[in-house]
Amino acid sequence: MKRKIFHIITAFQLGGAEKVAFALAKAISSEHYQVSIVTIYKEYTPFAQELRDELAKNHIGWFELGISKTNTLKRYAGLIVSSIELTRLLLKEKPEVIHSHTDFPDMVLANALRLSAILNHSYSPHIVRTIHNTKLLWPHYPNVGKWVEGTFISDSVVHISKDVEQAYLAMRSTLGLNPSPHQTFITNGVLVPSKVPERSGPNALKRLGLPVHEKKLKLLFAGRFVEQKGFDILLDALSRLSKEDQNRIHVYAFGAGHQEKLLNEKAYSALPVSIHTPVNNLNNLYPVFDYVIMPSRFEGLPLVALEAAASGVPVIGSDAPGLREALPNSWTLQFANNSVEELVKKILLILNKPKMRDALSAESYDFVAKNFNLLKSIDRYKQLYSTKSLRSLHEA
Repeated sequence: MKRKIFHIITAFQLGGAEKVAFALAKAISSEHYQVSIVTIYKEYTPFAQELRDELAKNHIGWFELGISKTNTLKRYAGLIVSSIELTRLLLKEKPEVIHSHTDFPDMVLANALRLSAILNHSYSPHIVRTIHNTKLLWPHYPNVGKWVEGTFISDSVVHISKDVEQAYLAMRSTLGLNPSPHQTFITNGVLVPSKVPERSGPNALKRLGLPVHEKKLKLLFAGRFVEQKGFDILLDALSRLSKEDQNRIHVYAFGAGHQEKLLNEKAYSALPVSIHTPVNNLNNLYPVFDYVIMPSRFEGLPLVALEAAASGVPVIGSDAPGLREALPNSWTLQFANNSVEELVKKILLILNKPKMRDALSAESYDFVAKNFNLLKSIDRYKQLYSTKSLRSLHEA
């Protein structure tokens, strides 16, 4: 009989945690595992439909719980609805392994596990939690945090970076809880080709109906337009360039979020930035771009940085927690976290030294190939899901 595994994510949306869950689901869905994706919110965007289509293509099931999170009231009401629905789902399907990704899925899972324990004392699944970020929610809401984190006593906790591990330990200490005795370190990983990929021409952009800007340096920003990702830092840096330098670059920004409205402000309205809705399999587009730009304030271990490097595209990135571990040591294009001035200097550097790109491409490719192999990460997760691991956990 196949071992049932549930991956619980926030929604069918753009995010590193969601990409990790999808990659794991596709990799381990086989004659040994029946894998399903469970979302705690509903999404109705074209991007969400692309993800559903991808799951169907790979014969992976999914359950969408709760309601859409279109406003604050629905966001919090949805947590209650999805907690009840997840309880019913767990008691019906009884997955042996439940793998939760990020804070709100953890919260819904904690509620469901407490309700399930009341309704069915014999159901005791193996819980795996991957910590995907260095800025965790519960230290800011200690009462809720104790309720959520207090549910997880002997779960298997996966750290994707050293910074993430420190954030988890600090959170448990702040809440007055001991850390799980079952912690392990599994980095995010990417598929790395046998050599640095060739750079692509503009046809990939044309096929998506995107502007080409052939004579300009093409920069990619991929992520939510929110404070965490530093979209405002990027706009501020671009606004400080001379008009001449602004005319030499173009930023393709794939994502969504409330900071998009900053482009309506007078200081930013004429910047060389075009906004594009998220696309699935963005990694196929990386070789079109000259650089990826990541002014994040905090991360876990961002897949965008790893995917870009594996595609031969150097990353201009801050030394934010989590992100700094995805960049080579003494990386030429790294700048101080939250520093607009240093980001401006890095943009001017790539504009004025175009020949440096090839060496940086090779350096970052080698770094990712050596340290972030997806197949090794998947093997580690398979070991975690194995019968032997489950038995040792329950006997602990």
